[in-house]
Amino acid sequence: MPYHTEAKLFSVGDFISHAGLPLKWKIECDAISPEQWKALATMIMDYQKEPFSKVVGIPRGGLCLAVKLSHYL
Repeated sequence: MPYHTEAKLFSVGDFISHAGLPLKWKIECDAISPEQWKALATMIMDYQKEPFSKVVGIPRGGLCLAVKLSHYL
């Protein structure tokens, strides 16, 4: 996933989610650096108590997080 340092992390407006649902805000994943994806995965794993055997990232933002979470499989 591309990383754009000039991108804003949060945007307010009218957006459509990956599932086709209307949203009033979004997190711009292009604004998240590789180091920040690793930090997010670490934070998730602090709360994730159930074991998992597979990580599936969704396009348009979830693939980088899936890669970082896959290190915990």
